[in-house]
Amino acid sequence: MFRAVYNFILRYKILHVIFWVWVTISFAHELQGYSKDDFHISLELAILTELFAMASVYFTIYFLVPRYFNKEKYFQFVCLTLLTILMTSVVLAFAENAFTVYVAKKHVPSFFYVRIISNSFDTTIKTVAFVSIFAVQNKIETDAKNKKLEREQLEAELNFLKAQINPHFLFNSINNIYVLIEEDKKTASETLLRFSELLRYQLYECSVSKMPLQKETDFIKNFIQLEKLRLGDHIQVTDNMESVADYFQIAPFILLPFVENAFKHVSQHEHEANSISIESGIHDGIFQLAVRNTCEDDRGGTVKLNGGIGLQNVKRRLELIYPGKYHLDIKKENKIHTVNLKLNV
Repeated sequence: MFRAVYNFILRYKILHVIFWVWVTISFAHELQGYSKDDFHISLELAILTELFAMASVYFTIYFLVPRYFNKEKYFQFVCLTLLTILMTSVVLAFAENAFTVYVAKKHVPSFFYVRIISNSFDTTIKTVAFVSIFAVQNKIETDAKNKKLEREQLEAELNFLKAQINPHFLFNSINNIYVLIEEDKKTASETLLRFSELLRYQLYECSVSKMPLQKETDFIKNFIQLEKLRLGDHIQVTDNMESVADYFQIAPFILLPFVENAFKHVSQHEHEANSISIESGIHDGIFQLAVRNTCEDDRGGTVKLNGGIGLQNVKRRLELIYPGKYHLDIKKENKIHTVNLKLNV
């Protein structure tokens, strides 16, 4: 309801009408007190004055602003705006003199140039005020459009991420399950169930903007178990992801890239320890995720994630979905890659 009223006001310029009516009536009272004329004479002169001011203001914001200001031709814009104000003030001074003689039936005062200066000053203030408001409004609308486009782009990237299934992960998981069927049917059955749950979540369950945090962590646990099958015993994987209440919500696939990155880039040394550690929990309403993995060397830089979607994508999603409500620290030192995420859920 409020939005509809606000749009109606903007569409029909009701705020503009209210402003000009208020300015005109106020100026008429001021003129009446100064000249001692009847109020209708003062009101007519005020209307004449404000009509010229309106002509200058709206010519500037609807003609000069789109053609010069918005195209960053600021010098031409300032020059043409000042010229518009000056010409309007000069014509208004002649019109006021004519009004004084033929309508008010008075002698024309001799301070013609004073009127030009006064009119120029008054019109400049109103023009600057309207142009400033107009510029701020355009900036807000432009930022809103850019933010909407960025959200749509990120949603498209998320949909792509949800729709794709890493072919290597899929192939390895199926192959491992096939081997397990011959060796340990019970473990194979449990693994196949985890695999089906992971695919179901990725393809069907996370079409909403927020998911229960527990479902997201369960998804990651299933992912970890399948990756452990692929890596074998030469990499030690430790996960300590605490259970959380169902009312905690989180955007889907915010956490997965960090975990996936650890498995993808974990070191593969033969004579050194290779390990991955994943811990998570909620403390005082703040969700904390810590992912650590041994890596080959200490070279820095942003590591690309699955499908070429990098850490920058995750950061942009965090900034849009949780502005001012998260802290992300990523570092690599002493052959340990560490991710620490704190998220106000």
